[in-house]
Amino acid sequence: FTVPEVRMMIRLVVKVRRNGYWWPTEDVMRAVHGVVSFWAPELVLTRTSRGGEKEVFLIVYDGPVEEFQGRWCFPGGYNRWAEPDIQTTCSRVARREIGVNVIYLGILHAEKWKSGEHPYGVPLSVFVGCKPAGRVRFTKKRRFFPVRQLPKPIVQIHRRFIEQHLG
Repeated sequence: FTVPEVRMMIRLVVKVRRNGYWWPTEDVMRAVHGVVSFWAPELVLTRTSRGGEKEVFLIVYDGPVEEFQGRWCFPGGYNRWAEPDIQTTCSRVARREIGVNVIYLGILHAEKWKSGEHPYGVPLSVFVGCKPAGRVRFTKKRRFFPVRQLPKPIVQIHRRFIEQHLG
């Protein structure tokens, strides 16, 4: 890097910090994510069905990552650097993804994505046990599934977690 490039990079990073750690565009996020690993809580809500089967709550992804559009996944999202703790991040993500706050129960597992699984880079998924703090409204795109009958298509790292830790 040249000295002017380094100075420009420093100015841009300082500006990102001043703007609440938000990147100006999805393309910039992809570029940064390719060299910096971000972590994201994956909210794991489970229940036992009337028939005694373990079930897991999944949603259909409709966020900005085109490669995941229409795939089933855990409610989740990236941590914001200014958030003081994992409960705050989980609460924000839950309100956005499922419409209610959650009670944080603890970290179940953490796993870095394998090379090529995520189009941006190699994020760290932190699978967090949670329970809803209110009534969740179920729809065709937000509901529980038996862990032995998962829907398709599903985000690969989420399927792997369910099979290894809940199945």
